[in-house]
Amino acid sequence: MRTTSANISVKFLTSGIDGVASLVEDHKNPGPLVAAAAKSLADQGVDVSDLESFAASFLSNGGKRGKPAPKVGDSRDYKAQRNKTTGNLFLNVPLPSDVVEVMAGDSLTVTFEDGKIVIC
Repeated sequence: MRTTSANISVKFLTSGIDGVASLVEDHKNPGPLVAAAAKSLADQGVDVSDLESFAASFLSNGGKRGKPAPKVGDSRDYKAQRNKTTGNLFLNVPLPSDVVEVMAGDSLTVTFEDGKIVIC
């Protein structure tokens, strides 16, 4: 049977957190489903603190993907990726606003030096 957040919501209301745990025990990644059920129930005024704690146990970094944004002084290695259509190489590098003062749509000057890329 396919497990949905609605199934988890019903199980939580009828059997509590133990029922939810048994429902998702064979599920590969139950965290997002449990979190969605918790949000749905919370929107209806149900106390879901136990369910949120249970969901958080599966979401090691709060449900966010990837690494945290770099900070001033951080150093990171990035792999070059190839655009399948053009064959050009590119880097997918985040530009956190507290490190590089830039907003979406702003223009940046990038200088390519020997072994370095400098954003001005």
